[in-house]
Amino acid sequence: MGGPGDFAAFVTAAEPGLLSTAFLLTGSRPVATGAVETALVSVHRRWRRLDDPTAEARRSLVAGVLHGPGTTQLVESAQVEVSAVDRAWLTALGALPVRTRAAVVLRLHDGLDDARTAELLDCDPATVAGLVEAGVRTLAALLPDGPSAPAEAPAPVEDPYAIYRRPR
Repeated sequence: MGGPGDFAAFVTAAEPGLLSTAFLLTGSRPVATGAVETALVSVHRRWRRLDDPTAEARRSLVAGVLHGPGTTQLVESAQVEVSAVDRAWLTALGALPVRTRAAVVLRLHDGLDDARTAELLDCDPATVAGLVEAGVRTLAALLPDGPSAPAEAPAPVEDPYAIYRRPR
């Protein structure tokens, strides 16, 4: 890739999405931040040799979360203030097995296709489809009164770091 300035620009652009994914995978802002920092360090070490640093950051993030300590459940984080709806979703995600949770987050939150998700989870695309189907079925059962899908795409976020700040 390029020089240090390019890496700083990459971090500015990629960090919000990585933090969002990590938060959904871990349920904890501090753990998510640590996982993203570890992934970005991995990218920085190989910055000049990478063709797609975003893909490498995501790969490193997912591997770190899936194979790191304490990944069988979402981290219980009482100090994190989230809305009741967000808490319900995090609790429901926490009920999913870690690989199912990762498949659901990567496919439905990050918008990756089955093939790319399968690469990150080191499995077959058909397995990803099965994991997502099982995950959605479980989430539907756990969130019977949960919010339905939005009728139209939400507006772009003006401040991507807003979800990581405490409400005033």
